[in-house]
Amino acid sequence: MKAFDNEIAGTLTNLGAGDIVETMQIGLWDLQVAVPMIGSISTAVKSTISISGKKYEWSDDTPNSAPYGLLVGQEIASFELTDPYVLRMNLKSGDYVEFYSDESQYEAVVIHMGMKDGCHLMEIF
Repeated sequence: MKAFDNEIAGTLTNLGAGDIVETMQIGLWDLQVAVPMIGSISTAVKSTISISGKKYEWSDDTPNSAPYGLLVGQEIASFELTDPYVLRMNLKSGDYVEFYSDESQYEAVVIHMGMKDGCHLMEIF
């Protein structure tokens, strides 16, 4: 939908650094990561993960055999932008998850950060 901004990387680092990856969910149309202090991050375009130095790619039309379960329980170090369209969640182990956005009319990444005063807090890219 649109490029990421530096503000979202800082916000997610402030909320999530020191927290753990609670769940990883992989579906035909999206990949979701749940983090207790953030909520959830889902991508419908593409995600790259690195586990023990080996890279795996998920997209809505590419099955793969990545061991996503190895990310569950890992501690988050930070979030950063590696590109205006790539948001990386760095884990303390050195592993990471990258969420890709794009320029299109549809949402690529949705970050749901819970509720406040009866309203859903989310960022859509």
